[in-house]
Amino acid sequence: MTNTNKWSLRTAFIGLALVAVTGCAQDEAPKPAPAPAPAPAAPKPPPPAPVAAPAAAGGYTVAPVTGGGTISGKVTLTGAAPKLALENRNKDPKVCGTSGPNQTLIVNATGGVSNAIVSLTDIHSGKALSVGAAQLDQNKCSYIPHVQALAVGTTLTVHNSDTILHNVHASLGAATVFNFAMPIHDQKIPTTLSKAGLIKLKCDVHGWMNGAIAVEENPYFAVTGADGSYSLTDVPPGTYTVHVWHETLGDQDQKVTVAAGGKGMADFKLAAK
Repeated sequence: MTNTNKWSLRTAFIGLALVAVTGCAQDEAPKPAPAPAPAPAAPKPPPPAPVAAPAAAGGYTVAPVTGGGTISGKVTLTGAAPKLALENRNKDPKVCGTSGPNQTLIVNATGGVSNAIVSLTDIHSGKALSVGAAQLDQNKCSYIPHVQALAVGTTLTVHNSDTILHNVHASLGAATVFNFAMPIHDQKIPTTLSKAGLIKLKCDVHGWMNGAIAVEENPYFAVTGADGSYSLTDVPPGTYTVHVWHETLGDQDQKVTVAAGGKGMADFKLAAK
């Protein structure tokens, strides 16, 4: 056999071998990797805990009122109203004048006492406390309103309608709640009444300027009108202590029972001191 023939046979053999190897490679292609097992499902979150009714400071809880009633009455002065001296205004007379009406006791012709604060002191649940906004104005060297009752959390805007310096010093007992120097006409300073209690107001510049703000923890409160009357509505049935406070006539309490849908009456007679 010639060398040429031997070379041809060798080449043919190598070609057949390559075809066989390629075919095996194709027949034995690697199998795809198995898909990863699915991750275990996340545990379901526990059901939400029941939401408790919102509670105000002091343990008062908001709850539906069924068969709510009304407590109303009048605050009157016993005996003749004392004659109070006019306020002696000895500073900034161009704005303040030289005298002004004494606002510490205002009584109408039938003895009705205005600016008395009436509240329920021992009620623990009922309608929601209405928290909003209120204003205390300094106008012609007087606080307007002279007395007010507001819910804890109320935003109070202190306003200076005068063109002179006023200093609003608010105290709760011995503690200062706020102390604003306000020299600018139409100046306004907002503040939040975050603590319950009776706030006394005074101006350190004009000594006759005074007033009061009762900050209440429950919604059952009122300030008596010009005839001395008040009304507390949507009161849950029960027996409660009705408390009255006046800046010069003092305090007094009464127990009142309100039936479902009924009307309780609490009239107060206060004597001048």
